[in-house]
Amino acid sequence: MRSTTNPHIGDLERAPYHLGHLLVKLGRRDSTEDLKQISEAAETCASNARDALLRGLEAIGQVMAIASENQETFVEPRTTTSLGYLVSHIACELQFLGEVETVTYTAKVFADDAKQQGKSKDKGQTAVAQ
Repeated sequence: MRSTTNPHIGDLERAPYHLGHLLVKLGRRDSTEDLKQISEAAETCASNARDALLRGLEAIGQVMAIASENQETFVEPRTTTSLGYLVSHIACELQFLGEVETVTYTAKVFADDAKQQGKSKDKGQTAVAQ
């Protein structure tokens, strides 16, 4: 799925991969309108990645619950250890994505402020010229 309204939003199914690219672009831009679009795209990617991780964690939990109640199968300790590390890593990723959303929100606020200051400056110059 691709957004048609924001050119900086790529394939939302690959949001975690696209997010890093957007963060690099966010640090390089000086145009306030571009900054706002890039920060909105990064926020969208972070939100979609977080939602996908949460749905995946829920599915892992359901599978683990079913497996624990099934007397016919045995889960290797190595498998449960790997799942534990995976869940811990996903929790760290979710914390990072929350921070990204905060950073992108702040970037949008700065972009809006800069845009308003530019409009105020233009009005002031027009008034002085008259």
